[in-house]
Amino acid sequence: MSTEAQKTSATTGWELLRSGGQPGSGLEIPTIPTEVSTAAGRVRIGISSNDEPRVLMPLAVREWPEAIHIGSQISIAVSSFNHSGRVQRFLDIICLEPSLEAVFGEVVDEMLARIARGTSCLDAAQSTIEDFRSLLMRTGSSGPSKGSIAGLVAELLVLNRLLDRSPSAWRAWTGPAGQRHDFRTGDTSLEVKATLQPGFHCDACQPFGILRQPHIH
Repeated sequence: MSTEAQKTSATTGWELLRSGGQPGSGLEIPTIPTEVSTAAGRVRIGISSNDEPRVLMPLAVREWPEAIHIGSQISIAVSSFNHSGRVQRFLDIICLEPSLEAVFGEVVDEMLARIARGTSCLDAAQSTIEDFRSLLMRTGSSGPSKGSIAGLVAELLVLNRLLDRSPSAWRAWTGPAGQRHDFRTGDTSLEVKATLQPGFHCDACQPFGILRQPHIH
């Protein structure tokens, strides 16, 4: 972010607005223009009618945002306001959770920095939100597969039946930690197999006291 753009951080802007010290900005709602400008106008710091921190990013006439995937703590919409006699559209981003205002301020400051370097408002908003999300999200895995979930459920079903026979049977379960056998006690071990095919059962399980092999639909 340039030195000029740093003069009004998001947090400072919200503090000024709440103190009633906002300058006349020509917009129909109280805002503070930042030093970050685009071809469509300046990015503005604002406060919602519910006293929520917001940032208004000007949009060009033919500029329409695609869906920006966010959580439930941030609202993103396209808002139109009268500015010096003409209607101007903004990408309107509002923080809905008061306890996250400081973090939201960092997000907005990063958006301002990217816009100051020449990134469009839409791209700056999208990329900043994605980068902050990626920083906290676990990568490299899309979650457990259906097969692994079926296997775990099958083990729990077997464990439940074993507990009917002995309250201490839980000690034999090795848990979902990828051990060679799912159940082991002394020299006896048991491996549970699950299938996603409906109606399948294994008669070989009956000698072990398991009436039917668990099968997951």
